[in-house]
Amino acid sequence: MSPENNTIVIVPEDAPQVPVAIDDSATLLAVISRAASDPSVDVDKLERLMAMHERFEGKKASVAYAEALALMQPKLPKIPRLGAIKNNSGSVQSRYAKWEHVNELIRPVLAAHDFSLTFRIDCADKIKVTGVLTHKAGHFEETTITLPADTSGSKNAVQAVASSVSYGKRYTAGALLNLTS
Repeated sequence: MSPENNTIVIVPEDAPQVPVAIDDSATLLAVISRAASDPSVDVDKLERLMAMHERFEGKKASVAYAEALALMQPKLPKIPRLGAIKNNSGSVQSRYAKWEHVNELIRPVLAAHDFSLTFRIDCADKIKVTGVLTHKAGHFEETTITLPADTSGSKNAVQAVASSVSYGKRYTAGALLNLTS
């Protein structure tokens, strides 16, 4: 929504009044406040005004998120694969990007563009890791990966869960930010 095209017009249904033009959120809140203090305004109309305000704020937050993400993505680094998986003979069979390295490299870029990255972990049945990318304007996107416990190697039960959580963080962050390694 461009600044010159964000005017909302409210026309009360039951009164032949002049429409009130609203060009920003503060003005919309003033209209809602006046309506709330008017005993003749019914609750349904007030709820519709509040819903309009929430949609207006949500759209603004969504636009701010998209703009900030577009500016941030070219600045995100390629993640080096510094972790190593060794076979039984001790030779490296594959490399991967460790979560500690991913986090260290992306945090300053996220902060510079007013984003935060958080995770929700659910270990009820399998291990479910949800990554949540939030912009300071309030809009967020999330993605979830469901994994088994990583029992490879000689991990105990706690280490198996922690390994899967780390994997889930790497892959949900990668999906939300379009990271490459």
